[in-house]
Amino acid sequence: MECGYWFTVAIKTDGSLWATGANNYGQLGLGDYSERTVFTQVGSDENWYQACAGYFHMLAIKTDGTMYATGRNNYGQLGLEDKTTRNELTEITSSLIVGSDDEISTWLYVVCGAYHTLAFGSYTQTSTIEPPEDDEPQVWPM
Repeated sequence: MECGYWFTVAIKTDGSLWATGANNYGQLGLGDYSERTVFTQVGSDENWYQACAGYFHMLAIKTDGTMYATGRNNYGQLGLEDKTTRNELTEITSSLIVGSDDEISTWLYVVCGAYHTLAFGSYTQTSTIEPPEDDEPQVWPM
C-alpha cells in the first residue's frame, strides 16, 4: 500500500491494483478525474507486484517487468518523455540509461517523491562507455 497526497493505491494478494481518494489529475488511473471514496480496481490485470504514489502521480510495475504511469506530469515525473498529464495507466516504453545508448529492459523497483520518480531496472549492455579523459566525476550505469 502507498499513500500519495489525498489518495491511496494498493495491490491485493491476487495481484490486482486498487486505488481510492482524490483524482484531480487522473492519479488513480481510472480513465477519469472523479474522486473515489472506496477502493476501486484499476483495470482488470492481476499481475501487479509493486506500486508507488507521489503527490499527484502513481507508477506501478507488473510481474513481467513492465512499468506504467498515470497522473500529473508537469515535471516529467511519469517518465513518458513529455509533460502531458494522464488519467489512465500508460506503459513506459523507453528509458535510456545516462551516458549510454542502452535501454532498461526490465523494471525492478520504483519509488515516487512529491514531483519526481526514481526507478531501478536491468538491461543488456550493447554500447561501450568510454572513461572520462579528465578527473571529472562520471555517472556509470550499474
